[in-house]
Amino acid sequence: MSNVRPSAPLPDHKAAAQRYAHGTRARYQLGRCRCFSCRVANANYETQRQAERRRPWRVHHVANGSFWIVRNRETGEIALRAASRARAFRCRDRLNASLEPPRPANQLIDTKAVIRHCVWLKTVGVGLRTVSVRSGVSRGVLCRILSGDIRKTRRGTADKILAIGPSDRPGAAFIDAAETWRLLEDLIALGYRRGWIAQQLGARRPALQLRRDRITVTTARKVRRLYLEISRRDARLQKRFGNKVAGEQSTRERVATTLRSMPMDEIARGLARLLQTK
Repeated sequence: MSNVRPSAPLPDHKAAAQRYAHGTRARYQLGRCRCFSCRVANANYETQRQAERRRPWRVHHVANGSFWIVRNRETGEIALRAASRARAFRCRDRLNASLEPPRPANQLIDTKAVIRHCVWLKTVGVGLRTVSVRSGVSRGVLCRILSGDIRKTRRGTADKILAIGPSDRPGAAFIDAAETWRLLEDLIALGYRRGWIAQQLGARRPALQLRRDRITVTTARKVRRLYLEISRRDARLQKRFGNKVAGEQSTRERVATTLRSMPMDEIARGLARLLQTK
């Protein structure tokens, strides 16, 4: 990502005061406004951030009974009544440790995983403009992250970027043509004429004029779709490649069904763990 544009500096407090409206945290932080509505917006943000980091199990002291209670602040469930303060706090810590660590959206995390993901996206044909459009994160913020100006970002922002994958590539993006030409050569070897294949792909002339080194994502998808359609009705193709095609198709369908049923934050966490292991 050496060709990243230099990021623009943050606006000064006068420019930020003109850009951001009253009652927003940006006006409080960048515009240095301390009016009532801006202070309330900043206080609400901090309150929400602290609430997301709060663990569910806490300890209550009952003065009249001189004992300690371990209670779930969300459900009201009581896990322990003990006369020993140390025992109650050990129980609280054990119960909180058994839960999945909280992942507040406003928590600041390192941007290394985001940078690695953006670099990988570029290798598969997903540029910064597409990442910005798909994730809702401005291109200026992405450039500041990649250039190192921003070393910490909110988890919610990172999850949006990590959720972008090769399926988000624009149709005009270029990818390697080796896999597409392998499918085309399989069809040609079975007797399908190049002109007929070109017409099925939408060419105006019956000539298969595709580059050998790279092609667009749209063309690759058309070839793949044509290959699958022919494999369903051509017994020769089913005999040679049918099991592989059917296996790939069923695998894609199972993966697609699983991803549709998963929350977006879980998918983003899985991608982050996968990138960290590489």
